[in-house]
Amino acid sequence: MNNQPELIIRGKRIRIIQGAMGVGVSGPKLTSAVANCDLDGWGTAGTLSGIGLSLLGDYGKHYAEGNRLALLDAIKATRERSPNGVIGVNVMHALTDYPGLVEFASKENIDFIVSGAGVPRDLPKLVENPEIVLGTIVSSVRFAKTMCKAWAKYDRKKMIVVEGRKAGGHSGFSEEQLRGTECDETSLESIVRGTVEVAKQFGNIPVFAAGGIYTGLNLREAESWGASGVQMGTRFVPTDECDAADEFKWAYLNAKKEDIGVIKSPVGRPGIAIINDVLRGVIDGKKIPFTCEYQCLKPCEPSESPYCIAKELVAAQQGTGGFQFAGTNAYRATEETCLDKNGDFITVGTLLDTIISEYNS
Repeated sequence: MNNQPELIIRGKRIRIIQGAMGVGVSGPKLTSAVANCDLDGWGTAGTLSGIGLSLLGDYGKHYAEGNRLALLDAIKATRERSPNGVIGVNVMHALTDYPGLVEFASKENIDFIVSGAGVPRDLPKLVENPEIVLGTIVSSVRFAKTMCKAWAKYDRKKMIVVEGRKAGGHSGFSEEQLRGTECDETSLESIVRGTVEVAKQFGNIPVFAAGGIYTGLNLREAESWGASGVQMGTRFVPTDECDAADEFKWAYLNAKKEDIGVIKSPVGRPGIAIINDVLRGVIDGKKIPFTCEYQCLKPCEPSESPYCIAKELVAAQQGTGGFQFAGTNAYRATEETCLDKNGDFITVGTLLDTIISEYNS
């Protein structure tokens, strides 16, 4: 378990990365809280989601420019809350302003940039600062090899996040794979083990397991597969510091296992979400009228989309409607495990203490 390559940032060995969740679910409060919770031997890193942030504030009518300014504000707010913590930004390759957002973010005081939802071969060219760790999200050993080859000529600090089929939101799996029975091709263990072997051939790049990681036991299992640590998203949602409205968090606590399912997303990829009345209406053929003001995602065809995913995710984050993306383990969030004795959501610190206790037991 102790032979994995270590990801060292700011002198800390990173073992738990809080995954990015948009729109605005993993904002400055959650990201900084995770970054500040370094415990003995347990380096933690927080990740801001870089998508659609201008929709959460007054940043003018020019979407791309507004989103850059909003991301800048989010980074500054996070760093103010966590001067010495390890923080990063997730920028989806599918964003129409991907190069601009990456270059903008990389000039700020961040420690890493993670990119998925596409093939981010160009990420090293866009990030001039050699101290920023570059991360790619993969969902297969084949894609891991593709990205390792693409980045091999760049002498940069790197990491790979293997995102399995249980991850919330969009992933690299087909709808058939997400709905089907897990097999060797789609099991997280198989993909992590294979990716670790690939990573050894290209400088022993640290590999992090994600998608379905919910407990400390999952972290211990991931390390036994050769992973250097894990990325977790879903379990951080029902915490006091999560930037989403309480209505968003309660959707997790109220969800049953059968409520979490696969949806056809306007971005051209399937996603995993909590199936609520909004999504049931869409599944039944209902269209939610909208005017596309952003063209924020390259794969999205507004004329063919039953709803604007950006607007629905913003509504969910603010507790006014929409729907919630969630990993398949979201139903495991309960009042008993996520609320303190006063009925308030537990803190990130309490959650991490629990995860470490699970790991050690």
